[in-house]
Amino acid sequence: MKRLNLTLLILIVFAIGCETETSITSSTSKIVVQYSYWAKPGMENDVYLQGLIACSIRKKLGHSSGKILKLKSDTNNMPDIIWQCEYPGMKSWKKDVDRLSKNSDFQEVIDEMNNLVKRYDKAIYEVAKPPSGME
Repeated sequence: MKRLNLTLLILIVFAIGCETETSITSSTSKIVVQYSYWAKPGMENDVYLQGLIACSIRKKLGHSSGKILKLKSDTNNMPDIIWQCEYPGMKSWKKDVDRLSKNSDFQEVIDEMNNLVKRYDKAIYEVAKPPSGME
């Protein structure tokens, strides 16, 4: 499989706008962004540690560190590691991506992650608001 270039993917999404943005009902809707990583064989713990390093850098830069989810069940279909973070809206996420793309320490983390994963995916979810009376 071709080597993934996460930096390029992130910048492309930022540059052209995220298609998901049109499905978000309001520009002020809270969103959760998830990045899923499928590790190369034997690299699961390295991907996890690289994610922790990324969270540390994010925190030092004043960003939310987000959360890392580590797969506990033994399955080949699910990602080994998921990083997720909640944002007040799409604009906030895009600003986050823009700032991180300019940080050399964070870019080093992305470059190393490229060496450790066989697949990467991103999903953006709108935080659902319960119907009136169901809060």
